[in-house]
Amino acid sequence: MSRISKDTVERIKQMAQVLDEESIANSFNISVDAVRDILLGKYEPEEDDSESQGINKIQVVERTRFVRNKTVAAISPGGGQGKTTILTALAMQSALTIPSQNPIVILDFADIPKVCTYMGIMGISALAECEDFIPTITRWPVKLKTTDGQIYEELTLRHPDIDNLHILPGVVFTSEWLQITADQLLKIIEDCQRVFALVIIDMPSDRKMFEAVLSIADAVLMVIKDDYPSIEGVAQMHPYLEHHKVTEKLIPVLNRYNGNIEDTKKMLNVFDMEIGFEALIPELKDIHEHMMISNRHPVISMPDTDFVKEISHLVRIVCPDWVITTKKEETSVFNFKGMLKTLFG
Repeated sequence: MSRISKDTVERIKQMAQVLDEESIANSFNISVDAVRDILLGKYEPEEDDSESQGINKIQVVERTRFVRNKTVAAISPGGGQGKTTILTALAMQSALTIPSQNPIVILDFADIPKVCTYMGIMGISALAECEDFIPTITRWPVKLKTTDGQIYEELTLRHPDIDNLHILPGVVFTSEWLQITADQLLKIIEDCQRVFALVIIDMPSDRKMFEAVLSIADAVLMVIKDDYPSIEGVAQMHPYLEHHKVTEKLIPVLNRYNGNIEDTKKMLNVFDMEIGFEALIPELKDIHEHMMISNRHPVISMPDTDFVKEISHLVRIVCPDWVITTKKEETSVFNFKGMLKTLFG
C-alpha cells in the first residue's frame, strides 16, 4: 500500500460512518483492500506524515484523479443566506469565462430545488406537467452508457443561453427524497466529475447525504449574510466544521454586503472570530423579479453591475488555475480580498 497521511486515514474512518468501502476507495483513488485495512486498524501512517502534508496530499490526489476538475459546494448557518442565488450566478459566470468553453454542470440536490427557477428556465409546474422526459436526480441511471454524450444530451438540461452550462434539476416533489440514498448522490457526482470541468452542487439538508457530499467537495463556499443571527450561526457551526475537517477548504463569502465591513468585524468580535472574506457580494435588488419579467439572469442581462463583477471575482478564487483573459486584471469590487488568516479565535 502506498503511503497515506494521518489526516487521510482519519477522513476515511469518518466517511465509513456513511459510505461503503468502494465509494471511499473511489474518492481517494485507492484500493478497496486499502480502505478495509485502514478500517480494521491494520495500517498505521508513517510518523513523518505531517498535518500539512495530509491536507495537501488529499487535494492533490482528488485534483489529479479528475484531471483538475473541481467540485464546489456551499454551506451556510441556516436557510435564506443566498446559497442558491450565488451558486447559480457562479455556474453561469464560470461557464462564460472558462478557458476553451469546457462544459460545466450544476447539480440541484436541495430539498426544495430552485436552481432552474433561479436561472429563469422552468419551475415545478413545467417539470410536473411536461410529457417529455425531463432529467432529474431521481432519473439518473445506475449504469451509464459508454459515451459522454449521454450525460450531455440526455441526463442534463443545457442552458438556453449558455451552451456549455448544464443543469441537473432536483426532485419534482419532496416526497421523492424518500427513495434517494447518499450513495446515489455520490454516483451522480462521480459520473459528472468524469466529463465536466466544474461540478457545482446545491447541497441537501439530510445529515447523512450532506456529510457524504461534503466529504468529497474540493472547495466549500461558506455563505453568510451581514447580520447578527448569521454570524452567530457560524460560531455555532465551528465544532462541526472542524470535526469534519472542512475549514481547510472553506471559501468565506459575505452575501448582501452593505458596504461597511467595520460593522461586520464588530459582530465577529462578539464571538472572538476573524474571517478573511474572499468575496463581498452586494445585494442586487429585485434580482428574482427581474428574472421573472425578463426571463434572463442578471449575469447575462446586467454584466456591468457590481453583483456580477464580484461573482466574476469569485470565479477566480474558486478556480485559480484557469487562465482567464479580461480587459484588465480582475480584483474584488470592494478591494477586500483576504486570505483565511484565522477562521475562529
